[in-house]
Amino acid sequence: MRTFIAVDAHTSALPKLLEELSSIRGVKPVSPESLHITLKFLGEIEEAQVEEVHSAMKRAFEDCSSFKFSIRGVGAFPSARSARVIWAGITEGKDALIELQGKLERELLRLGFPPEKRAFVPHITLARVKSMQERNKIARFIAEHAQDELGEVLASEVKLMKSILTPKGAVYSMLREVRLK
Repeated sequence: MRTFIAVDAHTSALPKLLEELSSIRGVKPVSPESLHITLKFLGEIEEAQVEEVHSAMKRAFEDCSSFKFSIRGVGAFPSARSARVIWAGITEGKDALIELQGKLERELLRLGFPPEKRAFVPHITLARVKSMQERNKIARFIAEHAQDELGEVLASEVKLMKSILTPKGAVYSMLREVRLK
């Protein structure tokens, strides 16, 4: 099964951005209920590995407290002019998310999961760009929302999620969670 480990990231402002993105041809917004920050994409794992991964999560987060993070601004990977992913950024709480991800990475390494090759950049994927036919609209959307204050979220649990890819997009379901203090 295809899996990842994440923190939920829901605010009242984000669905409005998703709705606006849905009007741009070639852009596929994520569903509002799917908004999250991925700490680690595991890829395909066996059913038998779920408990091992859950145990690693418990060890990684045993001393971690709940915290708030702020969502601010919109950007794109690799850039606004050649966007493949449109994201919302994290300001306050960014260091706490980086610390969570580092602790998780160390525990998962013990289970044989390879470390990430790139530095972890906390973000919320808002949409995937399937075609750049409306490149100017995409760039304008990013520029217009680059400094938007998009809300604050309390991170109180970390979830192991299952992802099923469908023609309408990924469908997520929670397998396990670890509550933060």
